Formats: sequence, C-alpha cells, structure tokens
Amino acid sequence: MKKILIEISNTSLSFSYCAPAASNSPFSSITENGVNRIITTEDYIHKKYELFITFLQQTNEKNNINMLILSDYDLFDLVFHLTCEIFKFDTVIFKPMANLPQNIFDLIMDNEFKMKNLKCYSMAKEMYDSLIDKEINVDIESTLFFNSRLFSHNNFQTYEDLTDKEIIEFDFNPDEYDYADFNNFLKSNEKLHTIDIKKYYPHILDNIINILKENNKDDIAINIYGDAFKYEEEIKQKAKECRHNFYITVVYSDELRHTRNKQIITAISFFIIPLILISLIIYLLT
Repeated sequence: MKKILIEISNTSLSFSYCAPAASNSPFSSITENGVNRIITTEDYIHKKYELFITFLQQTNEKNNINMLILSDYDLFDLVFHLTCEIFKFDTVIFKPMANLPQNIFDLIMDNEFKMKNLKCYSMAKEMYDSLIDKEINVDIESTLFFNSRLFSHNNFQTYEDLTDKEIIEFDFNPDEYDYADFNNFLKSNEKLHTIDIKKYYPHILDNIINILKENNKDDIAINIYGDAFKYEEEIKQKAKECRHNFYITVVYSDELRHTRNKQIITAISFFIIPLILISLIIYLLT
C-alpha cells in the first residue's frame, strides 16, 4: 500500500505519496525545523477519519493554512473530503505534469472546492475561460495541451499520452495549426499504428500522408469513416499509390452501406431496364 506524506509548513498544507519503506507503521509524525511531517496510509486515514479531521481543524486554527499543494491527482478525492469543510484556500497548487481533470474542475465550478488562486501544469482552454469567468486567478505552466484541438479531441492529458498513443482520431476539419500539432506529435511518438478519420474533408488524406512521410512513418492503418462516397475514387487512387507504406480503408456503417447499395442498384436499373425494353421491342418487331 502506498504511503501518504502530509506536511504542514507555516501556512501551507501538502499531500504526496512517499516510498513504502519511509515508515513501517501505519502512522508516524515528526516535527523538524518547523515542518510537521505525517506518514500514514489511506486505509489508516479512513479508519481514524474523525481524528484526522480534528487534527486538521486544530492545525488550521494554529497555522491559518491558506495554501494547499497536491503532488498527484490520485490523491484528490481523499484530500477533498478531508479539507473541504475546514479550509478556504487562497492558493491551490497541483504539481502533476498533466491537464486538470474534469472532476476537480467540476467541484471548483460548483464552489465545493474553494480557492482564489489555482496553479497547475495545464488545462483545456474551456476550463481556463470558465475559471476566469468565476474570478479565480489561474496560472498554468504549459500551453502544450491548452490550445490544441487535436490533443483535446484525443483526450491527451500528459506527455505519456504523446509518446504512448497508439490510435489517433481526426473528427474535425484540420487547419494548419492542427497539422503542425500532428507533426509535433509524430516527432515524439513511436507507437502509433492507426489513424481514424471520422469525417472526410478535401485534402485531409493527402496532408496526413505527407506529414507521415516527412516523419518516416509507415505500416500505419488509415481508416476513413462517414460519407466519403463522392471522394471514393480519390481515396482508392491514394490507397493504390501508398499501398507499400499505408493501409487505407473506407469503413462504411451498415446504414451507409445500405444507402450505397441502393444507389448502385438504382444506377444499374436506370440503364438495364431501358436496355431490356429496347431488346424486347426489337425482338417483337423481328
């Protein structure tokens, strides 16, 4: 079980994970150079929940805590329930190099997790705008995931997402900035094997393939979904040209396939039926 380190220093309260060997007991406390360090476990906190609540209340009265520092988003649920009724923080600092999770954002917007200033690595632009409207000062360290439609639509949260992502989707019409983000993504990623184009737009396939080639990527499956009928010949030609590097497939839904078959049958009937009638007339006249 992970050990949790709780530190009280001046007016700040911090929670982080620490090595299991840091303490053999489920609870230890030491104060050194004005910093109180408690090492415990989540199970022990739940077992002695009221005791921890009382301790934090007394700590707040003594130190007037106004800053919370959280080293891992996984700690949030525990920390929220321990602190939400006791503290109104001036500043909350999230240390993880990742986007602010939706559940934390929702609690802030509902005013259940109170603060005046928020610092974190990054967040979606929609979150940033909403927090600013709520008159919360927001300080983000990185805008890598902040402005990118590609990263947002693919739920990229951390640098590990960049390096480990195996499937990426284009469900919008990319502009030059989106293609630049895709190019940067390929420079960091070695595991991509599938690209799903959820809606086909003119030149999207050409642009994606050109960027893949620039980054020396091959053996990539490119699946094209949606109504791509009018681009079918263009896609087939591109698939033939790139067959040694990429596997390009048009994936039709059952509904679209049914529509396509009806179109083919209607087109055939348009030519076959008159041909049969003409042949019949000629036969009857001879």
